[in-house]
Amino acid sequence: MKLRFLLSALLLAIPIVAMSQPENPALRREIEGVYKKFDAAYSKKDIEGMMALLHGSYVHVDPNGFKSNKAQMKKAQEEALSEIHSIKSKCVVNAIYDHGSEVVAWITMTVDSKFDDGEKLISSRFTMKFAETLVKTEKGWQITFSQVLPDSFILQLT
Repeated sequence: MKLRFLLSALLLAIPIVAMSQPENPALRREIEGVYKKFDAAYSKKDIEGMMALLHGSYVHVDPNGFKSNKAQMKKAQEEALSEIHSIKSKCVVNAIYDHGSEVVAWITMTVDSKFDDGEKLISSRFTMKFAETLVKTEKGWQITFSQVLPDSFILQLT
């Protein structure tokens, strides 16, 4: 009985220990570099620069479960950014999980923008959190999957 209890406790502890493994600082810097490139491209409305960071098999899932591929995401960004006067993006890498051939990154993205409502410029800020999967390719790290985390989208108009 004691042996069964000890084995059960050990099996429950293994995932906790595995999840608490320290991050690789060099890998963290590489992944943060991807998001710095994304911020720079997004802030310049550089669609091609943003798309270069997405893998050909990229899939995005929005908060409602709607899926978009890379081509659909490009079209959506072109349409959205064409209506925005100015924009600044800031992605923060909250955590990374190294799975050997891929990395999962938990990201908080804050975007400040100004758009014309026909009468005046309106300032807005939105924040959302993502879980993203990245793979290392000959082009460097690329995002293959992105999901907006539930209840993480916050929009403020000023």
